[in-house]
Amino acid sequence: MQTKNIKKKTGTKEAFKIDKKFAIILILFVVSLIILGMIINDILTNGEREVAGDNRLIIEIEAEEENKTIETEELPSICLERYEIEDETVLFIYSDSCSYSIAMKPIVSDLEQEGYKFFWANIENGSAMGIVTTCLLDVVQLIGTPEFICPKLKESKAGQISKNDLKLFVSRCMAG
Repeated sequence: MQTKNIKKKTGTKEAFKIDKKFAIILILFVVSLIILGMIINDILTNGEREVAGDNRLIIEIEAEEENKTIETEELPSICLERYEIEDETVLFIYSDSCSYSIAMKPIVSDLEQEGYKFFWANIENGSAMGIVTTCLLDVVQLIGTPEFICPKLKESKAGQISKNDLKLFVSRCMAG
């Protein structure tokens, strides 16, 4: 009987060693697949990568004459052109649940009637806010609503303001 017990213990230890080796090989295989996936993703996206949290792309442009890589972003005016928003347009970021934004809506509408240009960006509208954060991340404050942004001057005003102050801000923006 003692012989049978020894054989069982020996068999168990050898089986365990095989399982350990298999586990190590399996882990190395999975890690290799992950690395390969990252390499393929980099090749397919041509080096473009999204910056977490702000939905912008950092585009690496190779400068042929200097043989170096430059990280750059589009100018706000070029970015806004893609969305048919002119330089002279003031972006009005508002919230339907903010009393200050609600108070500014008729003022902005009145100024539009007078010929001033506004782009209305409700913070609950993902596509409108995508335009704001993609094109004007360096200008937008996003500390509260309402907020008015002049892309041409790269300036913003946050909070409720008088009609005259807003009119001056928009006029300055249009004049550039």
